[in-house]
Amino acid sequence: MRPVVEIAPGAWFVQRDWLSCNHFIAKLPQLTLIDTGYKDDLQETIAVLRSFDVEPADVDLIVNTHCHCDHAGSNRYFIEQSGCDVWMHEEEKRRIDTRDDIATWWRFHDTWADFFKVDKGLRENDEIRFGSLVLQVIYAPGHSRGLMILYAKDLKALFSSDAIWQGDMGVINPIVEGEDALDRAVETVERIEKLNLEVIYPGHGPIIHKPKPVIDRLLRKLERYYQDESMMHMDHMKKMIAYYVLTQGRVKEDGYYDYLLRSVWFPRMVDRYFDGRYESTYQAVIDGSLRSKMIVRDNGYLYGAGKI
Repeated sequence: MRPVVEIAPGAWFVQRDWLSCNHFIAKLPQLTLIDTGYKDDLQETIAVLRSFDVEPADVDLIVNTHCHCDHAGSNRYFIEQSGCDVWMHEEEKRRIDTRDDIATWWRFHDTWADFFKVDKGLRENDEIRFGSLVLQVIYAPGHSRGLMILYAKDLKALFSSDAIWQGDMGVINPIVEGEDALDRAVETVERIEKLNLEVIYPGHGPIIHKPKPVIDRLLRKLERYYQDESMMHMDHMKKMIAYYVLTQGRVKEDGYYDYLLRSVWFPRMVDRYFDGRYESTYQAVIDGSLRSKMIVRDNGYLYGAGKI
């Protein structure tokens, strides 16, 4: 059963697994869906809506925290079904408008979504009506150059997307997001730290009811990245391998290394950060992912944790 929490009158949080992001749903003043999930996970997203007696054709507005495939992958479907508007930060809007499938990470990580029309680019301090709440847009670059998070001041609540999860965050990708991506991520978490918060509703994982220790833990992790950036890049590769395995259901281990060599992201990262040591880096990533249980191995296949 999916964890569903009514955040405030007419506004709900729905926790998903790691293939698709968590959802936020409000029926008034218009039927609004914050983030739509991975496109191949669409039937589960539709089931979420129907649990609220809502059909895809009923959606009036999609608000995307950013344009990665697990947050915006089903946008095209909902637009086709309902003619709904799409809002996101103006930096992400530019990426969609220019059909930049590297900046969106879709071609970069071979985790695809369909392009779509963005009706409005949002900026810092713009406001969104969401059920009984007024959500303030906070620009939160780091994980993505155009990431935005949403602050419900009266509720002391933050919809944090991938800027912070339970002691972690979305991967930091300087190749796509710029060499200052780590600096921007730290600045974003420090801004979160200064907010008057009692609860964080993240883009992945469970609700955070005690934000301060979670924020402190993430800041310590980011500080370790400054001391040894290879940790950041290894974290990136482990998470992307685990995510790709989830998108496929399972991956045959024999041949997976050769597939990664043909990808965009793996050779670029190994050339830049690991001196072109492809085989040893691959083995280190797989071994680390298995140890941390991000993936599991069974009978010649790799699975996302808990998917055997």
